[in-house]
Amino acid sequence: MDTTNFQITEIEEAVLGALMIEKKAFPQVAQTLRPEMFYREKEQTLYAVLENMHRNNEPINILTVKEALQK
Repeated sequence: MDTTNFQITEIEEAVLGALMIEKKAFPQVAQTLRPEMFYREKEQTLYAVLENMHRNNEPINILTVKEALQK
């Protein structure tokens, strides 16, 4: 059984979770990460939402991200 894809998505989910919890994290990765760098579409979409929120100076946390995803 190949667990590589599972490990990749698990790491990506941890990164995205950290970006929603730690306020200073997004500016540190914004110059490096791009949505297309994520393996699955759902992680790409979530990162794109975070990127857009950061660009618009909106607060990034679990609640605001949930609201943005629902729009």
